[in-house]
Amino acid sequence: MTTPVWLDRGRAAARRWLGRPYAAETAVVLLYTVLSVVFTWPLVLDPGALAPAHFDPPFTAWRLAWVAHQLGHGHLVGEGLDRLFDGNIFWPDKKTLAYSDAVLLQGILGAPLVALGVPVLGVANLLTLIALVGSAFSAYLLAHRLTGHRGAAVVAGLIFAFSSYRRVHLPHLELQWAQWMPLAFWAWHRLLDTGRMRDGLLCAGAVLLQLFSSIYYAVFLAIGLAIVGGITLAARRFRIAMPALLGLAAGAVVVAVGAATYGRPYAAVRLLVGDRTLEETARYSATPRSFVTTSSDNVVYARILPHDGEGETELFPGVTPVVLAAAAMAPPFSAAAVAYTAALGVSADLSLGPNGLTYPYLRERVGALRALRAPARLAILVQLALAVLAAMGLARIARRWPPLGNTIAAGAACLVLVEYATGPLQVQRYSTRPPPVYAWLATQPQLVTLELPTPEPQGLPYLDPFYMFASTWHWQPLVNGYSGHYSRRYLDLVEMMPRMPGPDATDELTRRGVQRILVHGGLIPPARYQTLIAGIEANPMFHLVATSEDHVGEVRVYAFLPGFGPTRAN
Repeated sequence: MTTPVWLDRGRAAARRWLGRPYAAETAVVLLYTVLSVVFTWPLVLDPGALAPAHFDPPFTAWRLAWVAHQLGHGHLVGEGLDRLFDGNIFWPDKKTLAYSDAVLLQGILGAPLVALGVPVLGVANLLTLIALVGSAFSAYLLAHRLTGHRGAAVVAGLIFAFSSYRRVHLPHLELQWAQWMPLAFWAWHRLLDTGRMRDGLLCAGAVLLQLFSSIYYAVFLAIGLAIVGGITLAARRFRIAMPALLGLAAGAVVVAVGAATYGRPYAAVRLLVGDRTLEETARYSATPRSFVTTSSDNVVYARILPHDGEGETELFPGVTPVVLAAAAMAPPFSAAAVAYTAALGVSADLSLGPNGLTYPYLRERVGALRALRAPARLAILVQLALAVLAAMGLARIARRWPPLGNTIAAGAACLVLVEYATGPLQVQRYSTRPPPVYAWLATQPQLVTLELPTPEPQGLPYLDPFYMFASTWHWQPLVNGYSGHYSRRYLDLVEMMPRMPGPDATDELTRRGVQRILVHGGLIPPARYQTLIAGIEANPMFHLVATSEDHVGEVRVYAFLPGFGPTRAN
């Protein structure tokens, strides 16, 4: 059968284009970009207003907006760094940005867009897409470095960027910014091969960028580098070129200084809130069952495998990646295969937290682990090691049958995509413009503000992330807040609020220096709202300042008069 002329011409044109410098890499980036848009669909339809249906996206929007707001006032270096971390939430607590990951790098990168008036949720969605594409492409670079097979490397990028773990964590921007992890390993393998100083500096730079993007992942990256670096160095009898060693040493000094500076606010917060308890880490740890638990919207496996609704423990990596990785683990072994197999095993066991073997031992010796709540997030290192091993196995299979190599790689990519296919993301719509009450609040003096209703003690965070999101329109000091930690005095406050406006509640408001209270009528059951308003207006401590509206109904704004006088000691 004669091949059509147009098809022959198309193939020739494709070969010519792919033969140009970086053309193949450009095509790979475009592929990952399209897949990232599909993976996060329908966010692209209205990125400024849509976000995953979860209470973390408004919290992320607040973090990005706060960093941009503080950078606009020059708060980044020296004493300004302390001011940067003094968020406007949980008043009068200090360093509240450090109650969770500050997403500092993402905030810095997004600040110009926020300053130009781009909706902050749109900035967060753009940064999520950048993270997915960057994660896939950096895993591709690492796998291509180790295998020399482009098709296998493409598959590695798919496994690292679009797994069930990545899907269930789409609401968490910092848990998508993992692209520096493969780049650090890529630079490590380059410095072993080339002995150049710049590769040592690149490796250290990737570690530092990972720290500024996600503290969790920086700790995990250090663990992974210790395993892979130790084994690959041992395979070379610990011989490393002097320029590469100097680059690593210089980079290590920069990382140490950066980590010490960036970690200062976190150290202060840790003294206040303490370490995570074993009971808390056990709740956010994986179990062996987690690795056969998938996201509830997975097209292929949702009806076959369990899905418990807890994103921390839906870690199914897919069948195809495991089969391909097994091919890499068969003899003859390479040092890289041994290294990433060890990284896979150790990180999988560490993700089990107190349920595993190594975590209790390391927790006692590595202080950073005691500050992290969710060992299950080590699944990101599991996914990366699995992606690398799968690429090695696929490259081995493809080279065994050269005429079918490209077809085998394409088939493996299709299988991975089918296994990772999901339905449309559940989303929530947010306003891109402030409701009247917040537009009015932006024109008012800076006063300590509390928004009602507050959460029940057992119902945190309730509406607090949305109050924080709304504060990006006015930046008033806010008593409400949501983050990875809560101070004891905020928990004391929410325990008292159901008694409003009784003396116990007003005493607590006085202790906190509250000066302004917003009561959202549309967010409180009508009977409770009428009783609350009647009680407040009968109390001479409160003075009605304004009546306005939010997105669902009436809002009454009261001055709390004791907050303008001397307050009791905290």
